[in-house]
Amino acid sequence: MGLLCKVESLDSARVKGKIVGCLRGGNPRLEIKGLNAAQAGAVGMILCNDKEDGNDIVADAHFLPASHVTYDDCQSLRIHLSATKNSQGTLLPPFAATGIKPAPSIAYFSSVGPNLVAGVVVLLKTLYPNWSPAAIRSAIVTTARTRDNTGHPTKTAIDEKATPFNYGNGHIRPNRARDPGLVPKILKLEEHGEEKSFRVTLIDEGHNLEDYQFGLFVWSDEKHYVRNPIVVQTALEKPYQFPIG
Repeated sequence: MGLLCKVESLDSARVKGKIVGCLRGGNPRLEIKGLNAAQAGAVGMILCNDKEDGNDIVADAHFLPASHVTYDDCQSLRIHLSATKNSQGTLLPPFAATGIKPAPSIAYFSSVGPNLVAGVVVLLKTLYPNWSPAAIRSAIVTTARTRDNTGHPTKTAIDEKATPFNYGNGHIRPNRARDPGLVPKILKLEEHGEEKSFRVTLIDEGHNLEDYQFGLFVWSDEKHYVRNPIVVQTALEKPYQFPIG
């Protein structure tokens, strides 16, 4: 393991012809870590996440064959290397893995979500040319999912329960968005394409909550389900005083 793989930190005599492990963070993972490993004679690199980065994996283009592994996988690798002499490793060509559980999780970095959503918008507009932008948006966001493929709440890259601050309305599902199937029953819509709004009122029962609380409301006809998140933080009962140093 080469730790952060900083400039001139790798001994060519020790890493030449080998796969080097570099810890993520501290310096650029591409411009510094991979390049330094390659210049020192390494034939491959394992980029290990630290605890803070958790399961956050980035698909980078590296200077040499490389694999980016999660924090937990890196710890397993460390244990193996410390218990095994002359370990052998093989970096396989990249492929799309399916059936991974749990999935999805919320990545730490800014995503390319808008590009994916644009494709769903085109799909819905093709299927329903008369839908308004508001109707398309509603179909996408209200049919999104906040649980992973094991049925548990979606988690962040550091294995914490994700909230609407992480995923917005959730992981979009194009097939569900094609048939949201619901019109709120308490609103009377008389014309095709008519849009109306409604109000949800939350009553504070005297609980002073320091942290945000998360919930949702669901429209359902027992076949279709559309969902919207609710985020609440109650106001302080009296002015909050704090020292200024």
